Amino acid sequence: MFRLPASVRARTIAWTGAGSLVIFAVLRGLNGYGDLSPWKTWPDATRDIESFLNVTKYPPSPDYVLVTLGISLLIFLVIERLPEMVSRPLTTFGRTPLFTYIAHFLVLHCLQIAVGLSLGYPLRIFQNYVATAVGVMFASGSLPEVVRLGWGFPLWGTYLVWLTVVALVYPLSRWFDRVKQSRQDWWLRYL
Repeated sequence: MFRLPASVRARTIAWTGAGSLVIFAVLRGLNGYGDLSPWKTWPDATRDIESFLNVTKYPPSPDYVLVTLGISLLIFLVIERLPEMVSRPLTTFGRTPLFTYIAHFLVLHCLQIAVGLSLGYPLRIFQNYVATAVGVMFASGSLPEVVRLGWGFPLWGTYLVWLTVVALVYPLSRWFDRVKQSRQDWWLRYL
């Protein structure tokens, strides 16, 4: 679909994205097939919408796939028309998805350790995260000690951390994108 001529591609993507969202709305509205957890009506519209959109991500339900792909395809049409300065980082992340995913964990955990140490927390409480940053992608099932101590940020702080991680990961992803373009090793396609 993405290799079609521009006019045909845009029309096909628009119809596929919109169609996915319509099918999602119908399936979710029927409240039967499509997701394991049915949505419920609440006294206020906000909670109704939240319940309607609360679909199962793991394992991905058909409703989850339809709504995420539908929205993603429509966003693609918008991104395709953005100036290159804005779309270049998004394209870079799109060309290096697994590398970016792994790099963001490493950067996030290193940033967490740095912030925790600067706030006066001892290094010992980050030992799970040091192991995670070295290569073990998932920490133990128990709550990290930093959570038990009440350490955290408000929502605006979470967005600030997200922007910081994206800004720090971008140069790494850009470097790896250049590596992928300059080499033809088969295994690079998977990163």
